[in-house]
Amino acid sequence: MLKIILIDPARQLISETRIQPNHAAIFQLIGCKNLSLVWIAYETRIAFRKDLPEGNAPFFLLPGSPRLFGKGVIFGCQHDGTLCDVPLPVDEARRMVRWGRARAEPPTFLKRGLEAHRGL
Repeated sequence: MLKIILIDPARQLISETRIQPNHAAIFQLIGCKNLSLVWIAYETRIAFRKDLPEGNAPFFLLPGSPRLFGKGVIFGCQHDGTLCDVPLPVDEARRMVRWGRARAEPPTFLKRGLEAHRGL
């Protein structure tokens, strides 16, 4: 079994768990096959959704990252692509992650400003 860190912004939960050591298990855990994989540290990657959700969706942020919507999985990966246990301690992942929720509409003050700018 492969040790990974699961980030769930809907529940604001970061947990360490074990899955089968293959990409299909990561796809299933995130609930999507359209994923981005990004290196975040030496031999450490994160998988997250590529597509942007509609409406008021929860997201998480890592230092220097854009908003990452949906669940994320942090896992170990050697340079040849072989999956391995995540080297990052779960407590360090908890310190790195920030939570947020996307707005379905712009804030009222911004909306009024846009309407004024458009001459509405």
